[in-house]
Amino acid sequence: MAADLRQAVRDAARVRGASHQQLADVIGLSRQQVTNSLRERGGDGFGRNAASNLKLWLSGTRGPEKHHAREARNSKG
Repeated sequence: MAADLRQAVRDAARVRGASHQQLADVIGLSRQQVTNSLRERGGDGFGRNAASNLKLWLSGTRGPEKHHAREARNSKG
């Protein structure tokens, strides 16, 4: 992942108060994959589906708060 994209993701997560786990849940990766990809010498980045989900998250279309709200609705009996 390019350094400027890594920084943009880190900044967006900080502004939104999203943890690596919350971001991982939203984009469909493990927390470890997200953490490794966001390191300076990160992994290979994200696969196509995760990258698409990340794009939605960065645009504000999809986020941890919406993901958790959906889970709460689904758990109501």
